[in-house]
Amino acid sequence: MAKVRTKKRAPKLANTLEVSIDASSIESAIKRAVVNTRWAKAFNDWMQDFVNNPEKFTSTTAGALKFLRDRSVGREPTYGEECAVCFQAYLDRQN
Repeated sequence: MAKVRTKKRAPKLANTLEVSIDASSIESAIKRAVVNTRWAKAFNDWMQDFVNNPEKFTSTTAGALKFLRDRSVGREPTYGEECAVCFQAYLDRQN
Protein backbone atom coordinates (compact mmCIF):
# COMPACT_ATOMS: atom_id res chain seq x y z
CA MET A 1 0.00 0.00 0.00
CA ALA A 2 1.41 3.36 -1.05
CA LYS A 3 1.69 6.22 1.42
CA VAL A 4 -0.18 9.38 0.54
CA ARG A 5 1.59 12.59 1.48
CA THR A 6 -0.53 15.44 2.67
CA LYS A 7 0.53 19.00 3.30
CA LYS A 8 -0.11 20.40 6.72
CA ARG A 9 -1.98 23.65 6.68
CA ALA A 10 -1.05 26.58 8.83
CA PRO A 11 -3.67 27.45 11.41
CA LYS A 12 -6.27 29.84 10.06
CA LEU A 13 -5.90 33.36 11.41
CA ALA A 14 -8.80 35.48 12.45
CA ASN A 15 -10.12 37.82 9.79
CA THR A 16 -9.43 40.91 11.89
CA LEU A 17 -6.75 41.97 14.28
CA GLU A 18 -7.46 44.25 17.16
CA VAL A 19 -4.94 47.02 17.53
CA SER A 20 -5.03 49.33 20.46
CA ILE A 21 -3.05 52.51 19.93
CA ASP A 22 -3.89 55.60 21.86
CA ALA A 23 -3.21 59.15 20.71
CA SER A 24 -0.55 59.77 23.35
CA SER A 25 1.46 56.76 22.12
CA ILE A 26 1.38 58.09 18.57
CA GLU A 27 2.29 61.60 19.72
CA SER A 28 5.15 60.22 21.80
CA ALA A 29 6.48 58.18 18.87
CA ILE A 30 6.36 61.23 16.58
CA LYS A 31 8.19 63.37 19.13
CA ARG A 32 10.89 60.69 19.51
CA ALA A 33 11.29 60.51 15.72
CA VAL A 34 11.68 64.28 15.48
CA VAL A 35 14.20 64.34 18.32
CA ASN A 36 16.15 61.45 16.80
CA THR A 37 16.24 63.21 13.43
CA ARG A 38 17.50 66.44 15.00
CA TRP A 39 20.10 64.58 17.06
CA ALA A 40 21.31 62.62 14.03
CA LYS A 41 21.75 65.88 12.10
CA ALA A 42 23.61 67.46 15.02
CA PHE A 43 25.99 64.49 15.27
CA ASN A 44 26.56 64.58 11.50
CA ASP A 45 27.30 68.32 11.71
CA TRP A 46 29.70 67.65 14.58
CA MET A 47 31.52 64.99 12.54
CA GLN A 48 31.59 67.26 9.47
CA ASP A 49 33.26 69.94 11.59
CA PHE A 50 35.81 67.37 12.75
CA VAL A 51 36.52 66.25 9.17
CA ASN A 52 36.83 69.84 7.94
CA ASN A 53 38.79 71.18 10.94
CA PRO A 54 40.49 68.36 12.87
CA GLU A 55 42.78 70.90 14.59
CA LYS A 56 39.68 72.25 16.39
CA PHE A 57 39.41 68.90 18.15
CA THR A 58 42.98 68.44 19.37
CA SER A 59 41.83 69.26 22.89
CA THR A 60 40.03 65.89 23.00
CA THR A 61 43.17 64.14 24.27
CA ALA A 62 43.64 66.76 26.98
CA GLY A 63 39.97 66.39 27.87
CA ALA A 64 40.36 62.61 28.18
CA LEU A 65 43.35 63.04 30.48
CA LYS A 66 41.45 65.55 32.63
CA PHE A 67 38.49 63.13 32.76
CA LEU A 68 40.76 60.31 33.99
CA ARG A 69 42.47 62.61 36.53
CA ASP A 70 39.12 63.74 37.92
CA ARG A 71 37.88 60.16 38.22
CA SER A 72 41.10 58.98 39.83
CA VAL A 73 40.73 61.46 42.70
CA GLY A 74 37.01 60.83 43.15
CA ARG A 75 35.84 64.03 41.45
CA GLU A 76 32.88 63.97 39.06
CA PRO A 77 34.25 64.85 35.61
CA THR A 78 32.86 67.87 33.79
CA TYR A 79 33.30 66.29 30.36
CA GLY A 80 29.61 65.44 30.00
CA GLU A 81 28.53 68.96 30.89
CA GLU A 82 30.98 70.43 28.37
CA CYS A 83 29.78 68.04 25.64
CA ALA A 84 26.14 68.81 26.44
CA VAL A 85 26.78 72.53 25.90
CA CYS A 86 28.59 71.82 22.63
CA PHE A 87 25.87 69.43 21.44
CA GLN A 88 23.16 71.95 22.30
CA ALA A 89 24.97 74.50 20.13
CA TYR A 90 24.78 72.06 17.19
CA LEU A 91 21.06 71.58 17.85
CA ASP A 92 20.54 75.34 18.03
CA ARG A 93 22.18 75.80 14.63
CA GLN A 94 19.27 73.88 13.12
CA ASN A 95 16.77 76.58 14.07
